[in-house]
Amino acid sequence: MTHGRVMVVSLVMSLLAPGVAWAQGTGVLRGHVVSAGTDSKPVRRALVTVTGEGLPFGRTTVSGDDGAFVFDGLSAGRFVVRATKAAHLPARFGARPGRPAVPIQLGVGETRADVLLTMAAAAVVAGTVRTPTAEPAAGVDVAIFRVPRPGQDLHLIPSGRTTTDDRGMYRVFDLAPGDYVIVALLNRSVVGNGDAAVWTSEDVDRMLKGEPATPESRVSWAPIYFPGSASPQDAVPIRLGVGDERAGLDFTMAMTRMTRVEGVLIGNPEVVGSARIFWNASGLRLEPLVGLTPVFTTRTTPTGKEFTYTGVPPGVFSVTAQIAGQAGGDAQWARASFQSSGQDVIDLVLTPQPAVQLSGRIVFEGVEGVPPGALAGATVRVRAANGMGQSASGSTVMGNPMVPAGQVAETGAFEVRGIVPETFFVDVVAPKASGWIPQSVVVNGTDVLDGPIAIDRDITDVVVTMSRQKTKLSGRITTPDGAPGTSLFIAVFPQDQSLWRPVGRRTTSARADTDGRWVIEFLPPGDYFVVALTDVMPDELSDPTFLAQLVPSALRVTLAPGEQRTQDLRIGGQ
Repeated sequence: MTHGRVMVVSLVMSLLAPGVAWAQGTGVLRGHVVSAGTDSKPVRRALVTVTGEGLPFGRTTVSGDDGAFVFDGLSAGRFVVRATKAAHLPARFGARPGRPAVPIQLGVGETRADVLLTMAAAAVVAGTVRTPTAEPAAGVDVAIFRVPRPGQDLHLIPSGRTTTDDRGMYRVFDLAPGDYVIVALLNRSVVGNGDAAVWTSEDVDRMLKGEPATPESRVSWAPIYFPGSASPQDAVPIRLGVGDERAGLDFTMAMTRMTRVEGVLIGNPEVVGSARIFWNASGLRLEPLVGLTPVFTTRTTPTGKEFTYTGVPPGVFSVTAQIAGQAGGDAQWARASFQSSGQDVIDLVLTPQPAVQLSGRIVFEGVEGVPPGALAGATVRVRAANGMGQSASGSTVMGNPMVPAGQVAETGAFEVRGIVPETFFVDVVAPKASGWIPQSVVVNGTDVLDGPIAIDRDITDVVVTMSRQKTKLSGRITTPDGAPGTSLFIAVFPQDQSLWRPVGRRTTSARADTDGRWVIEFLPPGDYFVVALTDVMPDELSDPTFLAQLVPSALRVTLAPGEQRTQDLRIGGQ
């Protein structure tokens, strides 16, 4: 036990930069790690970490055979304690699985000996993968993907992976509560590369006679989604709770008929010949480079740029062309979508059209003109809201076309050109030393810092407002007898229901520490609801129905620009 403790602490210490050490004090945090449930037992050899004031890299130790741990030499401040162990969900002080920890407020020289971390078992999925002849499919990669929350990008989120054994069996653990999709993925080391041709008996007869013949179709080992579909849209999610063990999730691998896609980007070959062509899946999907990627070939002809994709699995896809501007000309783009269901697509046509642009000006709150140095090196960028970057497998390119950053003139005017239509976030980057941060980016009366914007046409007169004022909303929760309201959540969300969005900067939460104190910084100025809750999940704050239920018991608060507001709350009354 002693050796394990020394090894972990030494590893953490080695991460500190030369001359950097945690702040020394006389405070002590002492506690135990125990298992969840009515028959609670000590959890030994859990990695326990404390982070907080004076600990730039945190400190880590290992729980003993009795589940005990201790951190001494702590200065006064606010600390978070958590623990991890294989096959268990992360444990955080004062929190149920998946919730943020209750921060511990430690006084000068204070000892807290009641730090209890309750560790729940993680969920498990298990089953057997078989071949079409019901034999065990050994050496098949099985991946577990979490289904994204409503309003998020539709990429399935990698959450675990294993390989079937000689009996075709798989088992994946360490899973948190949520909805998951199980996928049997192509393992190139087992099945090799390329598609297999399917020939009819007539084709074989022609070949034996020396006559030309082509295969009826081509098949390949496309990813198979539980309970047995080659399309992610037909996958059946598995819902897991804390400690669930779902066995018997069996399914069969089968070769899937692939589609061949042929198309052309129409235009002057001197212009479209250098175009970049992007391949992307639509709807619920795996990340780029995960699963089966079609093979791309192209050639330039007198009428444009012809292209072919072979080995296209079932699903809905789009092909997008980005054509750079030449000799001062404007950039262009083209896009077409189609569904792959095993039948070849041979008439995909991409017709170029001018790229769009975003332009406007930057102004500074409370200042006339442009402050010295405020725009040196400043840029305005658009970032695709789908979360995809750009990746490639061989000649096949996936993801988003790159959009050059818009440079900002000395007057504050800016222009972002060459945009291929998509839904974007708008990012404004100013010199950090200047202290100016974007307060709002207004397009047609709407602040697009509150959510993404569809840019499918030229947008002008964008007004970016920069500010040096930072808001802070804080307070203390107390019970009717004046005791601190520990372990409670504070939810803050806008009074304007149009701003109740899945991804938004105005909806957030904090957790009260052991003294009942809480703090939320950098909220945009505006009108808010503030409410204390015994429990809340991040998903719930993305649900307008849930937020509407909180309104009757919420306190109304208005934050002015730069306001540092204290708002104390009392449980059972405001």
